Order: sequence, then structure tokens, then C-alpha cells
Amino acid sequence: MINLSKLLLCFFLCYGFVTVKAQYRIDQWTADDGLPQNSVYGIVQTRDGYLWMATLDGLARFDGVRFTVFNKSNSPGIVNNRFISLFEDANGDLWAGTEESGVVRLRNGRFTHYATGDATGEAAGVNWIGDGGADGSVMALVGNEKTMRFENGEFRLFDERANSAANARSVRRQNVRAYCNFKVPANVFGCYADGRWLDFSPAPGEPEYKLRTAARDADGNFWLLTESRELVRVENEKTVRVYRAGDGLPGIPVDFVVGAKTGLVCWDGRDSLFLTDLETMRSELLVKTPVNLPPTTGDIYPPLSVFESVFRSSYRDEEGNIWFGTLRGGLYRARKQIVKTFSSADGLTDTNVYPIYENDDGSLLVGTTSGLFSFDGNRFAPVESAEKFYVQAIGKDPVGRIIVSELYHLYVRQANGLIPFLVEQFPVGYGVYAVHTDRENRFWVGSGKGVYLFANGTTVAETFTTDHGLAGNDVKVIIDANDGGIWIGTYGGLSLYRDGKLTSWTEKDGLPSRTVRALYEDADGALWIGTYDGGLARFKDGKFTAYSSKIGLYTDEAFQILEDDNRHFWISSNHGIYRVSKDELNDYADGKRNTITSVAYGKSDGMLNAECNGGRSPAGVKTRDGRLWFPTQDGVAMIDPREIKTNLQPPPVVIETVKIDNQDSGSGNAQFDFAENEKSAIQNPKSAIRVEPSQQNFEIGYTALSFINSENLRFKHKLEGLDTDWVDAGTRRLAYYSHVPPGNYTFRVIAANADGVWNEQGASVNIVVLPPFYRTWWFFVLVVLIVGAVVLLIYRRRFNKLEKERLAQADFSRRLLNAHETERRRVAGELHDSIGQSLAMIKNSAVFGAQTVGSVADAKEHLAEISGASAQAIAEVREIAYNLRPFMLDRLGLTKAINSLLNKIADKSQLRIHSEIENIDGVFGSEAEISVYRIIQECMNNIMKHSDAREVKIKITKNERGVLILISDDGKGFDPKNQSEANQSNGFGLIGISERVRILGGTLAIDSAIGKGTKIQIEIWKHK
Repeated sequence: MINLSKLLLCFFLCYGFVTVKAQYRIDQWTADDGLPQNSVYGIVQTRDGYLWMATLDGLARFDGVRFTVFNKSNSPGIVNNRFISLFEDANGDLWAGTEESGVVRLRNGRFTHYATGDATGEAAGVNWIGDGGADGSVMALVGNEKTMRFENGEFRLFDERANSAANARSVRRQNVRAYCNFKVPANVFGCYADGRWLDFSPAPGEPEYKLRTAARDADGNFWLLTESRELVRVENEKTVRVYRAGDGLPGIPVDFVVGAKTGLVCWDGRDSLFLTDLETMRSELLVKTPVNLPPTTGDIYPPLSVFESVFRSSYRDEEGNIWFGTLRGGLYRARKQIVKTFSSADGLTDTNVYPIYENDDGSLLVGTTSGLFSFDGNRFAPVESAEKFYVQAIGKDPVGRIIVSELYHLYVRQANGLIPFLVEQFPVGYGVYAVHTDRENRFWVGSGKGVYLFANGTTVAETFTTDHGLAGNDVKVIIDANDGGIWIGTYGGLSLYRDGKLTSWTEKDGLPSRTVRALYEDADGALWIGTYDGGLARFKDGKFTAYSSKIGLYTDEAFQILEDDNRHFWISSNHGIYRVSKDELNDYADGKRNTITSVAYGKSDGMLNAECNGGRSPAGVKTRDGRLWFPTQDGVAMIDPREIKTNLQPPPVVIETVKIDNQDSGSGNAQFDFAENEKSAIQNPKSAIRVEPSQQNFEIGYTALSFINSENLRFKHKLEGLDTDWVDAGTRRLAYYSHVPPGNYTFRVIAANADGVWNEQGASVNIVVLPPFYRTWWFFVLVVLIVGAVVLLIYRRRFNKLEKERLAQADFSRRLLNAHETERRRVAGELHDSIGQSLAMIKNSAVFGAQTVGSVADAKEHLAEISGASAQAIAEVREIAYNLRPFMLDRLGLTKAINSLLNKIADKSQLRIHSEIENIDGVFGSEAEISVYRIIQECMNNIMKHSDAREVKIKITKNERGVLILISDDGKGFDPKNQSEANQSNGFGLIGISERVRILGGTLAIDSAIGKGTKIQIEIWKHK
């Protein structure tokens, strides 16, 4: 019984088992890598670039890095997870047949289930599904017995000639499908294609074919594999050629590879699988088991029948990758190798390689940490007497002999052996890392203790160290300068020896790093400098230009620099080998571009170990046939630039998910909510994803669909409206934004394939970040209206207040004029009624006395009357004058004038006046004093005229701020709220008091209620 696990282990060998002669690298993905299940029954690359797989536990979508699984639990419309067939129709819909539950169709991001059972509803498996004709319909093989066609939203029975229990295989070439049936009468094959049934007959003299599987190429020709292990080519329904092993085939045909290009996998019956191009019938090695695999029965390859159980599906994508779906081993990819590695399987007993040197005859010498090896073009063989050498450098002396450095000593190769050379010429403990014979036939040796120049090839003529101007004593590389002299690279900087003088450059002069490991001067006269940790540099016209990973260099390590015939540099590092265009480097130095593009090659491209070695000379070589050889930690890596085809196809870019606040922006299943809601936003520029005001951040997941070094695809993205320039995301496939200001934005993402070809159009999606309500236009308008209304209200109130004040001022002025007129009338009345009468009486008495007085006694009596009248007139004049301005203010001061006023009022009225008056003389100016006096006078007048009070209390105190006046009575009081009535009844009183207090800059407070008397508090400040 054949062990299937051993079969899978042997057949789909990962890079560690594939020999260097294999031209393809095999990679594997299983359930451990995200595949839903390890049985892969169908593979299709859809037109959007994704690779889809039908497995027994759901459908898997692959972008080269990540699997996305669709099954019953997360995808409405899927009713059975066991899928066994796949097909994409002319409309771009994906059809998937299940093991027993009909078909599902993926259209516009939604799955729909269709039954394929009979009228009783019995479940049936769909073993094949494909093209139903030129009209773009879909055809399905149900249960290996019935063919059905999808019409009017359901599957219906189709041409009975296709109904049988025959074996059927899905065949694809740009949506072309063929279904073949060999159980028909008269030894005729039948295939359904192009919407019609085609009959195929064997060639004359050929026996009956027992069909195993079929395929169709790009030209419409059919290729048939028979049970007798023959390949049959059919053109125009006629057999035109039959191929057998040894007759145009490299071995036994196993299965077709379909997809972007039809091919054939053959087995040599021993340890190798080959891939045959059906257009040219050329074959190349696909996979080979190592020669040292234990020859246990079944460990190499089992009989062909087992291959049939292993190969469940095969497919070639648009980039030339070949995919195999297996019964239990998951998904495999065969990819054309770029790097070929020679290691232990090729004769290297020590795989830690350092210097590589090409002899004059084109053969290679390779130095390792424990031996020197020669390469004959196929295998490596150890050089005699050098089996334990720690080889540091390989070169040639002035007479053309091969010189090998073994730690601190030099050896010369003679015949097939090595003998000591220049014994004891170098200090012990300092290794020899470079040997070089220049154009003048001088011999140079670089060591850890400086540079040695030999005369006549045997004697040290000169020694150069830092004491002599050398940049550093640890010398790593020596090359010729194009215009004469020697370039020397050291762990200290760069030096040039010319005309007997040393000139050196270090980091102070613009060198990006002191650790110089590689030197190369091109035909244009530019010196290219590789460093251990400072990237690459160009030295031209006395100026250094530095190149680092910040501007696109793959890594800041450059151990060796080799130029191919297409002006590309190939540079080794600790992380693999990378390629960069010399023209791009020069354009950057000339200011014509801001970035450069590097293409990296590592284990996924065929290297057994991506870590290259350097610091020994030569650390790589370009041989005369144009191939490039680099030393690594596991053998020698060889690249033939002529065989490398640049992938000029830019990768499709897809925006996959949008999450807002770490939640899927849809209603449940992120894939389908995105497909229905956000997908429309991606495809329709007028649509957009909305971010609500309460949501703080959003993230966008994107990918690019290239299956060559998918993990190294590079991305740039930009949120137009926020980002001013592209954000270099490297290999990251997620963009995150937090607290984005409200506005309309467009997220754009572009990607580059492994060869640096950018998809400049990329993918985009519109995003609207909604503002909070207080930042919306309607809220702004509302605020403007409210503010306008408030301003208008304030204006109206202010206007009304000013109008009231104006009216009050006008009323005050009117009352003041009336008061003045009243005062004038009063004074005029008093002058007329009192003083005038008194003066008239005096006049009449004088006239009467003059006419009637006859005696002295009478005269005295009249004079007495005149005197009395005169005294009364004088008193009345004084009273009037006092009322106009109390003379006591000027003579006695404000305090006594107030006391006099109160005493006079007490004498004339029935009021009981209680007063406490502090001395307030000198507190106010003369004009202010009369106002204070009038305020108190008006208050007392109002009390006498209107309050009906019996008792009045007045208190005047002085403090630091000014004067406080408190006046209260026990009269009938009034309502202060009804000032107008009080003012009307009280005449000018309260208005006059209030206005005088305002003029003085004081405050007036009146506390009164009807029947409860009145309290007046007046405070007047000094500074006012």
C-alpha cells in the first residue's frame, strides 16, 4: 500500500528538497496557513485577479498572502460547505458546484443557491460546471449522469448525448470550457464546446481511445489524455498527432495544466516531473527529488493511478504561476526560479561560501570556511591540499598564477595543489582579505593591518596604513581605477593611490558609512561604493551621492556590486540579492527623481539561505557568459539576467474592507456587507462611505493581486483632502485614520508588483466624515439666525431703553423747565405778594404820613409802621435769597447748613426730626455741596408735603469712600414700582433727587410700601 503522506512529502517538495537543476520552486499552503481544508477540488483566477479554490469546507479566496473563507456560517446563500467544482462565466459571476446540494452563484457580492436535483428534489452533486454555449449560459454535470443548463433562473436537463457516467474534467482558457464524453457508439469521442456537440475520431490505424481527461488550448485545439498514457492532438475534430513517452514527451503524461496557458505535466517514472508547453512541445524540469532520499518502496513516485488521486485540480495564472490542488496536501504553487543555488547536493562539503573567482578558462573557484572548490559547470569538486583552508581571498599574481589567502597566509596554485607563497610577509593575527594585480602589473595585498605593495612579486616594497594616509587599516577590497591608480575600500573609508600618493575620504567628506565592502567603477567614470550599514554611494566629479532604504533601496547593505548587460546593478546583502537600475540611481543623483525602485530576490526565488557573505574578495563575480554568482551562507547563488523576464503587468489593486471604530461598516458579514454597500462606493464615484460624528476612526484594508513574491508587494496610499502626498506603506495592507476633520475625502491606493511596476490607477473609495450637528451648515445658519435675533433683541431693548431714557430726559427737562418756571412764578409771586406789598405799604405809609402827620408823635408812629414793614420786607428778601442759595453754605459750611435746614423745618412744621450728622465739610466741592444740600432739602420737602409723617430720622455718616445719607419717615409711603404716578403726584421731587444723585455719581435706593413709610439711602463717593 502506497503511503500518500510520503508521496506528498516527496512530490511537493518545498525549497529545502528541490535540487538546483529544477527550474521551478514549489511552495505549499495548508489549513495551517488559512486554507479552510486540505482537499482542493477546483482552482480559478477570476477577472478581478483573485485566486478562488473549491474545498470540502468552503470556498477560499486568495490574494497571495491571505485566505478569505466563505461558508455557511458567514455567507448567506451557501447551504453546503463541500465544494467540488468552480467556473467563472462571461459575466464575471463565479459558479461553485457542491458535493450533494446543487450550485451556488456569487454575483455582486451575494451568493445564491440553485438546486440541480430531479423533480423529486433529490440532492445531487455537481462534478463539473462550465460554459454552456456562445450565449454565455452555464452548463453543469450532475452526478456524472446528467447534463443540465441554466436557463431562466433554474437548471434544466440538456442534450442527452452528454448524459453518461463518464469521467469529466473542467477545462479553462479565458472562460472557454469543454466537457468530453468517451462512452458513445462507434468509437467516437464527444465533447461539448462552443455551444455544440463535437465528434472526434481516432486517426487511421490508431486503436480506440479510452479517454482519461481533456483540455483545449488558446487556438481551440483539443488535447486528450488516454488510459494508455498517450497524448492526442485534435484539430477540426480530427486526430492530427499522437505523442507517447520518448516520442516528444519527457515521460508519462500525468495531467493537464489549464488556465492562462495550457500545459502538460509528465513523470519520468523515477524522480522527476516535467512541464511541457503544448505550443512548442518543449519541456522543463518542474520538480525533482534529492538524490540522497532513502530509496524505500513508494518514497519516490507511485504508479500513475495515485497521481490521479493527488491531482484534484491544476491551474496556470496570468503571471505564469502553476497551482496544484491536491486530495490531502492542500494547495501548491510551482513558480519559475530566478536564483539557482549550488550547495551540498552539488559537491560543496562546506556551504558557507566567501570569495568567488573566475579563471581564465571560464571555470570557477569558490572559497569556503573549510576548503577551496572548483566548478566544472555541473558540480563542485574540492581542490587538492586545500580541504581545510579557511579561504579569505582569491586572485592572481603578476605572472598569472592563482593566489589563495588562507587566514594569514598566501598560497599559490600549481597543478591541482597549493604551495605556500610569500611566507612570513604579513603580521600574524591579521587576515588577508584582498589580493590584486593592477594594470601596471603590481601586486597588492589587503589585510587587517593595511595594504602591502610587492616589488617583483616577491618583496614588500611599500606598506600603507592610516599612518601613511590610508582611510583605515582593515582593507576589504582593491580594484583598478579607470584613469590610473588603485581604489582601496576599508573599514574606515575610501582611499585612492595614484602617482605615489594616497587620498582618502571618510564620513566627514560625505561617505554614507565608514564600512566600505564593495567597489565598482563603471564605464562612465562613476565609482559605486557598497557599505555594510550605510547603503550605496556614487562618487563622481568629487561629489558623493548616498542611496538608502529611505528612498527605495531594498536594504542599507551592499556587499558586492555587479552590473548586467541591461544597466542594472545586482547587489548582495544579509537579506538576499536585490536589483536596481543604474539609470534610476543616476537620475536621483542628478535631481531628476526623488525615489528609486529595488527588486529583491530571496528564498522564495530559489535561494536556500538569503544571507549573502561579504567582506572577502571577490564577494561575487560576473562571469564572461553574463551570469552573476554570489556567495551565501548555504552555497553559491547564480542569477542569469538574460533569463529573467520583467513582469510588466501591474497588479490589480482591490479595496477589501472598511472598518469604522474597529467595527465592520456593514451589518454582519464584513465581506458581503462590504461587497453590497461599500463596493458600490468604490465603483461609483457619486457614492461614499459615511463616518458618523460619533465615530472616531476608520481603517481601510486593501490588497494587490500578484502571485509572484506576493508578500513583497509595495503600496502607497493617500487620503485626498487630508494627506498632501502619498504615504509609503511598504508591504502594509491597512491604512488607519483617526479623528479626521469633517469633510469629503477620496482614499486612493496604488501598488507595485515584485518587479517594481506600479499600478498608478489603483483603487479608490469616497469617504464622507459627517460633522457634528454644531458644525453643520444648517446649524451654522440657525446660530446666525439666533445670534441675529439676539442682537436684534438686544438692539431693540437697548433702543427702547435709550428711547425711555431720552423720553425720561425730555420729561426731566420739561419738568425742570416747569420747575424753573414754577420757581420763577413763586419768586415773582413772593416778590409781588410779600415784598411788593410790603414796599407798597411803606410807600403808602410814607405818603400818608407826609400828608397827614401833624405832630411828632404821629410821625413816629408812621415811621414805626414803615420800619416794621421794611423789616418784614427785608426778612422776606432774605427768605427768598436763602431758598435760592443758602448763604450759610458759604459762611458756615455744609454740615451747619444742613442742621440749620432741619431746625428751620422743625420750627415751621409738626415733624419730630431726629438727626445724627457727622462733619462732612470739605468732602465735596462747592458745586457738589449745593447738590447734596438740595438733595436733603428735596427729601424733607417731599416728606412734609406728601408723607403725612409725624417723625423723621436722618443720619449722615462719612467714610473712606464718601458720604452715606439715610432718611426714613413713618408716613403713608408709596409704591416704588409705580414711579410715574409717584413722580406725577410728587412733582419734580423724586426725579430731581435721582438726577442730582446721578450727576454726583452716587447711588439712590428707595424702600417704601403703602402704609409702611419710606426709607431713602443715598451714597455719594468722593472721587465722583
